[in-house]
Amino acid sequence: MKLPNYIKKLKFYFPILILVLFINKINAQEKVDSTRIIRPMPKIVKQQTEKAEKEWLKLWNEGPVKLVWDKMPLQEGDEAPDFELKNSSNELIKLSDLWSEKPMLLIFWRHTGCGCGFARAAEIRKQYDSITKMGIQVVTITQAEPERAAFYAKEQGLKGQLLSDPNYQVYRAYDLLDGNGPQILGTANIDYSIGKKLQEDRSGTQRALVDNPWLLPGEFIIDKSGLVQFTYRYNNCDDIPEYWQLEAELKAVAEKE
Repeated sequence: MKLPNYIKKLKFYFPILILVLFINKINAQEKVDSTRIIRPMPKIVKQQTEKAEKEWLKLWNEGPVKLVWDKMPLQEGDEAPDFELKNSSNELIKLSDLWSEKPMLLIFWRHTGCGCGFARAAEIRKQYDSITKMGIQVVTITQAEPERAAFYAKEQGLKGQLLSDPNYQVYRAYDLLDGNGPQILGTANIDYSIGKKLQEDRSGTQRALVDNPWLLPGEFIIDKSGLVQFTYRYNNCDDIPEYWQLEAELKAVAEKE
């Protein structure tokens, strides 16, 4: 008994179909976003993350609170506000002790679960050696506690000093504002009721929703005398400064020293 032609064709193409499906499955696995996978954390980092998630949800439900300046913001030529903060090794570090040694690129980070921070970390990894060769140090202020900041730095490959400002005191002293809906989320129509669901979906991953959801980042260049030589406040969370501009400003400061 002869098999129908369509059966013969099916027998011929079936192994090919299986191979294609297998290859697609392998490719899909390779494309999985590792930042969305739950990963193990040290006990103290897990505890701090859980606390920071509660902070995020509270501030998310309240909405942005500081959208405009109530005074002239810190600008070029002003004295940089000086603070003593803990670094990722839990040591107290005074900003002025750092900038008195060499000029500083001071970066205020978004919350550690924000994808915009991942993008900035990738840029910093590429630029770090070039920046430090100019005689400029890179100092990053995060919203995370020292242990959580150290864990984040290791995951993101960040170098340089990481300092902790979990109460956002230094962020505000450098006149960093909250973003509104379009600046943070790309939409003015915010459904605040989805916050808890969003957080549950990302809990335990690198993208965990923690700390202040609204606070925008900023970057400043401070010379050895403690004067601000460059200010850059983000207009949205991924408004990363162009490196050609940053490099020119850094070189100008380095050449004066």
